[in-house]
Amino acid sequence: MVKTIQDNEHAVQVRPTKVQQRVELANVRRFHQDVLPGYRKTDLTKIALTSQDLGQVRHRFKGTVYVKDESDRYGLPAFKVLGAAYASFVAICEAWQLDPHTATVQELRRHARSIDPTPLLVAATDGNHGRAVAFFSNLVGLGARIYIPSGVSSIAERAISAEGPDVDVIRLQEDYDECVRQAAAFAAADDPTQGQQRLLIQDTAWQGYTHIPQLIVDGYQTIFREVDEELASRSQQEATHVFCPVGVGSLADATVQHYTAARDEATSLPTCMATSIIAVEPAGSACLAESLAEARLTSIQTRNTIMAGLNCGTPSYTAWPNLQAGIQVVVTIEDEHALNAVQRLHTSGIAAGPCGGAPLAALQTLFSNPFEAERLALLDDERVVVVLLMTEGAKSS
Repeated sequence: MVKTIQDNEHAVQVRPTKVQQRVELANVRRFHQDVLPGYRKTDLTKIALTSQDLGQVRHRFKGTVYVKDESDRYGLPAFKVLGAAYASFVAICEAWQLDPHTATVQELRRHARSIDPTPLLVAATDGNHGRAVAFFSNLVGLGARIYIPSGVSSIAERAISAEGPDVDVIRLQEDYDECVRQAAAFAAADDPTQGQQRLLIQDTAWQGYTHIPQLIVDGYQTIFREVDEELASRSQQEATHVFCPVGVGSLADATVQHYTAARDEATSLPTCMATSIIAVEPAGSACLAESLAEARLTSIQTRNTIMAGLNCGTPSYTAWPNLQAGIQVVVTIEDEHALNAVQRLHTSGIAAGPCGGAPLAALQTLFSNPFEAERLALLDDERVVVVLLMTEGAKSS
């Protein structure tokens, strides 16, 4: 049975292949800053916690809390475009035998005009990922076919459709996992010699489908580079605790990869993370918490939640080993707590959606349990720097 605060007894220090990661992340930076139009750093906002936020530890929390505000990335109200656009770009370059290290959006547009019928990008989504795929397909002159589950709001559906005239949204009366299966089946029916080329751009992985999900994870690394640079400019601070919402776990995978690779081997951390990573899930969609409790990748039946972007029943196949190794604890929250956190962030001038409010709700949950807060080294230390990944704005749903 999953607990509100699910400890991860298997957490160990993990280290990705650093040489390979450095090469790939250089291309991620080039893409986001020089290829995709409209780059700017998103805000890292310091918030003052109230006595209501701090609960039972109001005299013991001495640290600082920042919110990484992803409510506006390239004009979209969520972080997802960082991964979806980068993965789409590389996948298209690979399919058309172009060099992703030198190609441009204009070059992709020219190439797309020479292909008939127009190629399609295909994805399943709870909202923001599919919208980001549709956004990039329109940018480079392709079509998109986006599958959405029954729980996605009509507002989110219309927002996806509005990204371009060649965006086709397919609503299924099924859950997210079934949408993924149907999107994959549709893309697999592609026969370039006979008809339309179809590229599946999915942010969850399974056996036989791992390359694109890793590219998406690579794209998310821009968030953490920005956090590091901003904190370094503020009295050389570093994040000690990062709260990350989890759906299939791709962003959490990026978080683990970053904060392990960012620490040199010389720091000698044999069994613990230099930065504690706390995952946050809806109580009715806690597939990571369940997987950690079972010590194996586990699928669950989900229930509807206002945190639609986190309503996923199975962690990503490639993310799971890193999540099992690098997540310290999973905090599960109810919808009402996410809503309360959204309202609280609004008082600080941050327009969060329910998924974006989830990390603050998780922090409040830990503060209501002094034993857990102390065990995670959140208390009695002025060096504590908490970063809440506010992954979506109020306009995303």
